[in-house]
Amino acid sequence: MRVSLALGVVSVLMAAPVAAQDAVFDVVNATGFGIVGFYGSADGDVSWEENLLGGQTLAPGASLSVNFDNGSGNCVFDLRAVFDDGDETVVQDVDVCTQKSVTLN
Repeated sequence: MRVSLALGVVSVLMAAPVAAQDAVFDVVNATGFGIVGFYGSADGDVSWEENLLGGQTLAPGASLSVNFDNGSGNCVFDLRAVFDDGDETVVQDVDVCTQKSVTLN
């Protein structure tokens, strides 16, 4: 069991602020497990948007560029990663307008 992942251990690297319409950042999978689902939800929403991986798996050690421009102007999102063994982690209150990278480890 991955206790660290179950607890949602995440490193967030800060970057210079960018415009809300350019809410692009990298998701880095620094775990030993594939990520089969990656979702975002605007802060305060109770439902998750579609799987941003589109049916693909983000392999251990791989990264993916994600664009969170949903037209709402929101910058703060909760992020959810689902791993290939069924475990998941949620990272709350990520400012996607100022983050350059989110590393799951």
